[in-house]
Amino acid sequence: MKVENPAKDRSLKLYHDSTTKIHINLLGALFFLNVSFLISKTLVDHPPWCSILAAFLHYSLLCSLTWMAIEGFHLYLLVIRVYNSYISRYLLKLCAVGWGLPGVIVLVSFLSVKKAYYQHDINTGSQYNNSSICWITSPTLSHITLAYVGGTVLFNMVILVLVVQKLRQLRAHPLRRPQEHTCKDVGTVLGMTFLLGTTWILLFMSFGVFLVPQIFLFTIFNSLQGAIICLWYCFLRCRSASKNSPGFSQSSATSPGL
Repeated sequence: MKVENPAKDRSLKLYHDSTTKIHINLLGALFFLNVSFLISKTLVDHPPWCSILAAFLHYSLLCSLTWMAIEGFHLYLLVIRVYNSYISRYLLKLCAVGWGLPGVIVLVSFLSVKKAYYQHDINTGSQYNNSSICWITSPTLSHITLAYVGGTVLFNMVILVLVVQKLRQLRAHPLRRPQEHTCKDVGTVLGMTFLLGTTWILLFMSFGVFLVPQIFLFTIFNSLQGAIICLWYCFLRCRSASKNSPGFSQSSATSPGL
C-alpha cells in the first residue's frame, strides 16, 4: 500500500513548477553578460559610458554566477533533499538573491572604490595584439570577483557529485536493468555540467602548458553555455512528452532537468 506524503508532493510540485523559470533567469543573465562583453570594447573611448558599461558587465557576470549557484541549490532541493524542504514564495526569494545580491555588490563597489570600473588594458605580451575593454580596474575588486567565481564553481561541483551519486543509486535499483538508462544519465550529467557552470573551472587553469588550450576551451564552452542549456532542456522536454510509461514517470520525478 502506497503511503501519500502531502508535504513531499507539495515540495516537488513547487520545485518542478519553478525549474523552467529558474532556467529562464539564468539564460537572461547569460544573455546580458555576452551582449555587454561584445560591446565593451566599442565604448573604451567614451569614459562615462565605459564606466557604466563596465559596471553592468560586472553585474551581469555576478548575476550569471549567482543564478548558476541557485540552479545548484534548486537541484539539491529537487533531487537530494525532498522531505521537509518547502519554502514559501520560493521563486520570489530566488529572484531577490539572483538579481539583488549582485546589484548590491556592484553599487557598493561603484560608490566606494574610485574608478572601480573604467578602461582595462589587456596585455598579451605583444605590442601589436594589446587590447582594451570596459571592465574592473581595482585589483581588490578583481580578487573578490575571482573568489566569487571560485566559490560558485566549488559549490556546484559538490552538488553535481551528489546528484551523480543519486543517479547511480537509482540505476542500481533491483527492478531496473543495469544499462536501461545509461545513455540518458550520461546526457543528463553532461547537461548539468553546463547548467551549473562547472566548466568555469577552466578559468583557474590559465598557467604553463595549459594556457593556450584553456583559452580556447573556456571561450568555446562558456560562450555556448546558454545555447547548450537551451538545447539540453528542449531535449529533456521532448523526451518527457514522448514517454508516458509508469517507469519513466517514476524516474522523471527525480530527473533534475524536467
